[in-house]
Amino acid sequence: MKGLAVPSTAQIGRYLHQWPRFRRQPWKKRKDQRPDPPAQVHQRHQLDFKLNIVLDDGTRVDLHTIRDPVGEVCIGAVLHPTELVDKRTHHVTLDDVRATCRRSWNQWKLLPDEVQTDGEPTLVAQSDYDLPSDFTLWLAGLGIKHIITRSGIPMDNAKVERCHQTIHNCAIVGNECYPMAQLQSIVDQWVLNLAFDIPSRAEGCAHRPPMEAHPELLAPRRAFKAEHELALFDLKRVDAFLSTFT
Repeated sequence: MKGLAVPSTAQIGRYLHQWPRFRRQPWKKRKDQRPDPPAQVHQRHQLDFKLNIVLDDGTRVDLHTIRDPVGEVCIGAVLHPTELVDKRTHHVTLDDVRATCRRSWNQWKLLPDEVQTDGEPTLVAQSDYDLPSDFTLWLAGLGIKHIITRSGIPMDNAKVERCHQTIHNCAIVGNECYPMAQLQSIVDQWVLNLAFDIPSRAEGCAHRPPMEAHPELLAPRRAFKAEHELALFDLKRVDAFLSTFT
């Protein structure tokens, strides 16, 4: 009715507080558990980021790296412009992370069963409720389980951490003079070299290139093409996943 003031959010909250079912629930800390190790190639891809790499022209880029811990190979390494939140902090964006996954999976023509990340705020919901993030739901729609490592224990993601350090040292260090597009081409070539040509010190490779040590890397568990993503995405999977939450 015209002339009546609309109650504020705080006033509505105080009114609803008289009923227990509407009261704010206590914040539940995410239960940290050590992820069980994967057993098969392309069962799980580990994803991590090296942020704020400074190039000679003053621009800054982030390196996104995906690694298969069983196949002992870098699945993809993608550069994105750094997004500065303020003078001190920066973060990865959801669009960039999904672009990294799409690009890498499209090159291999496959989807993994699981994606493992740390608690990066973009990828893990930061709220009072233990609900999944948009990234988790996107993976769920593709039939991929999102696994989150334990907080403050980088060793859970040690293999991809070491992988993007290798990519950084081999492909980026000494090449900071190139613009990002050309630098990406150098990174792509190193990813191919590390997979097909360069003997690996990883335990299962026994000083052979990963593709020689693990030929099953070329046998996808599930086929994928970026242009078919919408057809592969199933909203019923998202509904079923959300139904497990309160």
